[in-house]
Amino acid sequence: MMEVDEMVDGIRAEKGHPFDIRQLISSCVANVVVRMLFGRRFDRSNLEFQQLMTDVNEMLTTYPLEVEIFPLLRRLPYYKKTIANIVVKLEKLTDFVNTKITECLEVCSSLPYQFKCNRKIYQDYFIKPDILYSILK
Repeated sequence: MMEVDEMVDGIRAEKGHPFDIRQLISSCVANVVVRMLFGRRFDRSNLEFQQLMTDVNEMLTTYPLEVEIFPLLRRLPYYKKTIANIVVKLEKLTDFVNTKITECLEVCSSLPYQFKCNRKIYQDYFIKPDILYSILK
């Protein structure tokens, strides 16, 4: 529900002026996924999150689909360069996700044994990142 409020507030902030809603929708959807994975959300003003969203958008919009039909195109300079840029952004995304998973695992390993074993206690005393519980099962 928090993301819906964020989206409504973002639309209201534009006061009826035309704007590109894609960034707002992307950040809200990404925050839903991040919240499910890591148990927290990123503020839209977070520079790391903004850069991540920009990189993901660029990866999705610049990937040359014709390479899927004609794989030999990958050998042409234009496609090599485009794919190399996408790979760099994908590595950054992977590093970001791995860092956040490591942070979750550190929190998980610091939990007392009784919290690891009893999901009810864990839910009552901690903001429950779902990924932690799935790792603990």
